[in-house]
Parts: sequence; structure tokens; C-alpha cells
Amino acid sequence: MKNRLFCICISVALIASALVLASGCQKKGSNLKSPYGAIGGAISGSTYKTEGWLDEETYRVTMAAVPKQGLTDKDKRRESSQKTAVLLAQARAMDTFAALIYSKPYDSTKRLALAKKIGKYVDDGKAVKVTYDGEDNCEVIYEIKAWGLKKKLQELK
Repeated sequence: MKNRLFCICISVALIASALVLASGCQKKGSNLKSPYGAIGGAISGSTYKTEGWLDEETYRVTMAAVPKQGLTDKDKRRESSQKTAVLLAQARAMDTFAALIYSKPYDSTKRLALAKKIGKYVDDGKAVKVTYDGEDNCEVIYEIKAWGLKKKLQELK
């Protein structure tokens, strides 16, 4: 149990670091650009709520990522960028939930306590929409769904 807890702490710290680095690379709300156009999950005729609460049980977050450098196989590049986008989405969701519960700054002890209480819900989320551009950059709309999720978060305050 202690090893799992330690792994969760390390994972949260690494993901938070990656999120900080990624957020510094692009302006908030901007799309990744490539010679092939921008990714942004926009499909003609489709409307999605990509961020925030859909209802009391469902929260969505959107993140984008690039493939790991050095990969040349298209499938591996897409797998790499999707995996990174999902991890960044999970970290962003945890940061958002932590901000709802704790006043900033919140330390690693509080993040760990939160991860113990709601980390399973975040991990059990899924990418409900995945888009790629011509360079295999990926954007995911990540959805976290749990019975009474919003209420559970409010009770943690």
C-alpha cells in the first residue's frame, strides 16, 4: 500500500511538472499548429462541451500533446501523443479539483490526500474524443464520470 501511495505521489509530481512545461509552450486556449492545419477537435456540424461540468457526475477537460521525439512509426507517434495528452488531462483535472477544495498554495501533502480520495475517479476516466493533425499531435477530450462526483468534491472542502 505504501509503495502504491509513493508511486501516486511521484506520478502526480511528474504530471504536474509536465503540465507546467506544456502550459508554458502555448497560450491558453490556443490550438497546436502544424503545416497541415490546427487540431482542435472541431468537426463540421459537431458541438462538444470540452471543458467543465456536464452534470453533477461528469467533468471534462481537454489537453493536447506532441509525440515523443525520435519516433518515426505513425502508430507509435499517435500512441505516444495520445498517452501524453491523457496524462496531462488527468493532471489538469486533479489541479482543478484541488483548486476547488484547497486555497492556493496547496502542498504535496494535500495533493496526496486528494489523490487518495478521488484519484481512482480521475484514473478511471476516458478519452471520449481523440483528434490528430498531420504531424500526429493529439488532442483528447477526457471525461471523468462518477456518481455524485461534484458533491463528493464539495464535501471535501
